[in-house]
Amino acid sequence: MADDTNTLPIFRANFELLVAMKQKTAAQHEEVRELILDHIKHWSSSHRVISADFEPGLDWFNVTRPLSLHTDLRGKVVVLDFFTYCCVNCQHVLSDLHELERLYSVEDGLVIVGVHSPKFEHEKDSSGVLNAVLRSDIEHPVVNDAQCKLWQMLFVNCWPTLVVLGPEGEILFILIGEDHRTCLFSSVKIGLEYFKSQRRITPHSLPIRLERNNIQPSLLSFPSKLCTSQDGSLLAIADTGHHRIVISTNVGLILDVVGSGEKGFEDGAFKTATFSSPQGLAWHKDVIYVADAGNHAIREIDLLAKTVTTLAGNGQMGNDEEGGAIGIHQSLNTPWDVCLVSSQAAPPYDPDCLLIAMSGCHQIWLLALRDGVQWYKRQEAFPKGLCLSLYGSGQEEHRNNMYGFKAGFAQPSGLCWDKGGMNLFVADAESSTVRVVSLTGGGVKNLVGGSRDPTDLFAFGDVDAVGGDVRLQHPLHCVYSPKLQKLFVADSYNHKIKAVDVATRQCQTIAGAGRPKDAEVAVDGATLSSTDRHFDEPNGIALVELEDRNVLFIADTNNHCIKAMDLSTNLIVKIPMIYRPGLSPKTSISPVLPKKSPNGPFGTALLINMSPVHFLPGDMVTFNLDIWGMELDATSSRQQWQLSISDSSLMEHLELWDEAQEQELSQTVGTLPSPRQPSFVSVRTRSSFPTLEVTSFTLFFDMTLVFCDKKGKMCLPKQMRFVVPCRLITNMTNTKKEKSHSVDLSYVIGST
Repeated sequence: MADDTNTLPIFRANFELLVAMKQKTAAQHEEVRELILDHIKHWSSSHRVISADFEPGLDWFNVTRPLSLHTDLRGKVVVLDFFTYCCVNCQHVLSDLHELERLYSVEDGLVIVGVHSPKFEHEKDSSGVLNAVLRSDIEHPVVNDAQCKLWQMLFVNCWPTLVVLGPEGEILFILIGEDHRTCLFSSVKIGLEYFKSQRRITPHSLPIRLERNNIQPSLLSFPSKLCTSQDGSLLAIADTGHHRIVISTNVGLILDVVGSGEKGFEDGAFKTATFSSPQGLAWHKDVIYVADAGNHAIREIDLLAKTVTTLAGNGQMGNDEEGGAIGIHQSLNTPWDVCLVSSQAAPPYDPDCLLIAMSGCHQIWLLALRDGVQWYKRQEAFPKGLCLSLYGSGQEEHRNNMYGFKAGFAQPSGLCWDKGGMNLFVADAESSTVRVVSLTGGGVKNLVGGSRDPTDLFAFGDVDAVGGDVRLQHPLHCVYSPKLQKLFVADSYNHKIKAVDVATRQCQTIAGAGRPKDAEVAVDGATLSSTDRHFDEPNGIALVELEDRNVLFIADTNNHCIKAMDLSTNLIVKIPMIYRPGLSPKTSISPVLPKKSPNGPFGTALLINMSPVHFLPGDMVTFNLDIWGMELDATSSRQQWQLSISDSSLMEHLELWDEAQEQELSQTVGTLPSPRQPSFVSVRTRSSFPTLEVTSFTLFFDMTLVFCDKKGKMCLPKQMRFVVPCRLITNMTNTKKEKSHSVDLSYVIGST
C-alpha cells in the first residue's frame, strides 16, 4: 500500500470528530453539519486514497461479476463494511446498512460493499458466506476476502469496521465497532450532497443479482434452535429464515405454524403474530418461550390460547448491562437462547425462572416467571416479569471467576441446565468454549476448550481431548443428559456433534465428518459411520431420553433440515417434514397436545419401521393397510394418508396407482375408508428413474386416523408413520423376477 494511504491520521481525526459531535446538543444540528462537512472537505482533498483494488479471483455475491474500486465504484460514495459473519456486533450494524440502502440507491450515488474478513477457519469457505448473505437478507454486493488483504491494507483491526470512501476512493471516515448510526447517516447524507454539488457523483448502475433469487424454496429455512415437549413426542423448531416457529411430531408431521412468516414484531394470534430471526426455545407444559433475537425480545407462545405475547424487550436493541426493569420496559440485546430453571435447589425443581443467553452484551440474564423468586445467594425477592443480569461483566472475553458478575463471556449462544448438579452449561461461541456456572455457588469455570489468556478469543480448532486441551470452533448449543452424565455440544463451525463427559472433561466427536456438506443417509444405515455423516453448521440440538433409547435431534442449519440420531446405534436419519392434512404454510390448526405419552417409541406419532422392499425396474409394489385393535371412526373427515420420499426430486419418477379404480393417482394424498384396506395404493418406478445415480431411497407413509373404543366410548387421534426402506435392483441374475408384489403396512393399536 502506498504511503499516502496511511490511515492513522484518519483514525485520530474521526475520534476527534466523534467527541466534538457528542458535545453538541440536538439543537446544534447545524453546527454538527458544519463539523462533518469540514471533515469531508479536508479529507477528500488530502490525496489519501485506496491505491490498490480488490484481489482478483475472489468470490462475489449479489453481483454478476467482480467489482472494481477504480471503475465500478468511482463516482460513488462507498461504505466498506468489514465484517465476519459469526460476529453479533456485525449483525447489529446490518440494520443500519439496510436502512441506508432504503434511503439511497446505487443510482443516487451510494454503494455498500460487504468485505467479509473471516475470523474462523470455516468462515473462509465461500459457501458459508453465501449462507450468511441469505440468512441475513443482505442485498448489497459482498466479497469474500478470505486472506483479509484489504483489511491489512487499511490497517483494520476489529469487527465491525466501516470505511467510507469518496467518489475518487478518498478515505473519509473509519468507524470502529457499532453505535455509530448518527455519524454514519449524517456522513453519507452530507457527503452525497457535497459531492453532487461538485458534480462528482455519477448515476451509473451496478450488475446486481440477488443471491436469494437463485435458490429453491424449502419447507424450513436455516432452522436454528429446537426443543421438545416434556414427553418428547413433539418438536418446536425455530424456523429462523422464515421468521416463525414450527411445531411438529418428532417424526416430521407438522401440526402447527406460529407466526405469519413475515419479519416483524407483532403479538397476537398464531396466524398474524410476527418474529424476527427467532433463535432459542424452551417448552414447559402448554407454553413455549422464544428468544426473538432480531427483535431483542423474549416471547411467549400459549399453545392453548394460540397466542403470542411479549414478556420482555421492546423491539429495540438496548445497551443496559444491569437490568432491573419489568417486562417490556426492560430493553434487551440480542437474546440467543433461553433455558428454564428452578430457583429451588431441591425437588420438585419446578421451573420459575428463564435464563437468557444475551449474546449482544455477553451476559447471562434472568427473567422471573412468578412473584417472589429468590435467586440463591441473592437476598432480594424478585417480582414476576423482572429481568436482570446475573453472570458476566459485559466485557467480551473468556474469563472465569468465582464471582459470576466478574466473569467474562464472549457471545454466549446456548444454555442447558443440570438440575442434579445445579449447574448451567454455556456454549460460549466466540471463545470456542463450554463454560459451567454453579447456580448455588455463583462461580464460572471452564469445562472444555479455550485459552488460558482470558483476552484470547482465537484458541479454536478441532481437537478431541480433555479440558483445556479440547479445541472447538464456534459452538452454538448444548444439551445435558442426566441419564448418560454427558453434555452434547453442537460444534457448529466444525460441522460436528461432540459429547463431553462432565466428570472427566473428556470430549469426543460422535457425529459429523467435519465438512460442510449434506449427504443423504443410506437406507441400511451401514455404509457410513456416524462420523462420516455430514452437517453444515448445526446450530441446535435437543435430547429425548426414553426407557429403551436416547434420541438426539439436530438442527442441520445450512442444510435446512432436522436430523435424528439414535445414541445407542449411532444411526442418523433426516426427518422428512410434511404438513398435516389441512395445514399449509399460510394456515395453522391446533396441535394435539397429549395428556400422557401414547404408544410407540417416539410418542404421539407412531414410528413403524418396515423391512426393506426391493424394486425391479418397472416393478409395481402394492401396499396394503392392516391396522386393527380398535375401530376406525368412519364419520370423521380426518382419515388420510400421505406419501413422501427421502429425496423429493425422485417423486416425479414414481407412478402411483389406485388399483380399485384402475387409474393413476395425480396426488400423493388420499382418504382411508377403512383401517384394513388392501391395495390402497400401488407404486411403480418410471422408466425415467435415475437408476445409475440412485440405488436406494425411503418411502414414508403418514397416516392421520381416528380410532374409537366402543367399550370405553372414547375416540383417539393417531398419527402414524410407516418407514419403508427401498432398494432398486438392476442386476436381476440372482433375484426372483416378480413384476409385482405386495407389502403389508401392519400395526396393532392398543387402547391408551
